[in-house]
Amino acid sequence: MTRYGYLRKYASDGTWSPSTPTETIRQAQTAISAIRNNHDVSITMLESVISLTYHPISLMELLGDPGLIRDCILYLCQREKEGVQVFDDEQGYLYFRILLLAINISVISDFDCPAFWNVLGSKDGKEDASQMLSRGVEVFIAQRAGDHPDQLLDWDLPTPGEPIISQRYALLLLGLLFKDRKGLLRVCSETRSPTLTGVLFVLWRLVHITGTPTLWTYFIDIAKRNYLVAGDNVTPIQIFEEDARAHSQIWHSRNASIAVDLEDARTQLLLLTKKMHFEPARGPSAVSFSMLAPSLILYFSPNSKVGFISGVEDLFLPLIQELFAGFWRYLEIGDNPIFVPPEVFVNHFGAIMLINNCMIQHLIDHPPIAAGVTSKEALQATVDLGVIELMSQSIILIDDYNGEEVGGKK
Repeated sequence: MTRYGYLRKYASDGTWSPSTPTETIRQAQTAISAIRNNHDVSITMLESVISLTYHPISLMELLGDPGLIRDCILYLCQREKEGVQVFDDEQGYLYFRILLLAINISVISDFDCPAFWNVLGSKDGKEDASQMLSRGVEVFIAQRAGDHPDQLLDWDLPTPGEPIISQRYALLLLGLLFKDRKGLLRVCSETRSPTLTGVLFVLWRLVHITGTPTLWTYFIDIAKRNYLVAGDNVTPIQIFEEDARAHSQIWHSRNASIAVDLEDARTQLLLLTKKMHFEPARGPSAVSFSMLAPSLILYFSPNSKVGFISGVEDLFLPLIQELFAGFWRYLEIGDNPIFVPPEVFVNHFGAIMLINNCMIQHLIDHPPIAAGVTSKEALQATVDLGVIELMSQSIILIDDYNGEEVGGKK
């Protein structure tokens, strides 16, 4: 089996699904005990633990354990010392899924929403509750992230106690995920893994408290990758995004390619193009994903000193097409009010032009040897897709609204 061959098994249409018999609960208890005592655990036993999403009452009882979180991290760290990264094999992947579930369960345990818990409990033994649990975590953290966030992790305890996860282990987890960020992106885009929001919340608090530039670069990289694979109905936690933008200069200052390797660069650009292609006409956010995409590309692939990795040239034309299509969709909403201030629109359009220039310059510097778009073809596509017309629209928007309130919003 290839390095990531096991991912197919856990895809939405893969061969694995949660085990439904009540016997699964006993197996999961045995597996958790083995993890806690650093014993060998088989794939089947690990799968019984992630199958607890079909038994949410037992899931809440068994996985809300800081010790389990700690022992999963220690196991993954030990593997790394032996040269095995988190997502190199099925074993590491399953430990990571258990870790995700344990953190999500621990964070959401204080969610004061009886209706949520009633519905979750009603699914016990009848239906997989993983999606509902993930959505609950996202809603809860979005509500509480800006209001004494350290209370959610028990990091503000006046007396010594056991937090959900200590800052020491959060630091270890951040290092593990950044070192295998390529595998993380593959896992999140190709399997039915739980939401990363709980883990991102932990890592965000860690880097916010420490303020270390290196840790900020780690967090921003992971958060932006998560944005690529978040579902259409998921809006990234606003405070995460604000902090990521506020510290983006630190992240961009590193003199290294942002992608791990060619495979990673291609995965990122393919996911970005795919997400733009299937974007609904009007999503949950006033600012469409297509309008944010240019900024994401600035995070993921181009670097002012390094540029794109050679080998992605065949992805440029589809990317250009989706970038422009997204802007045209925004302008063709019809009679609906424009929700985005024109200066924001113009800034995002400027980012598109910067990306276009990066791609065209790359094609000039690295002419395709075989089949692939040339710099002349990319430039012609930009013209055909309406760059001049969009530039005119930008000027019109600024002239018409002059930066005033648009659609009741700034």
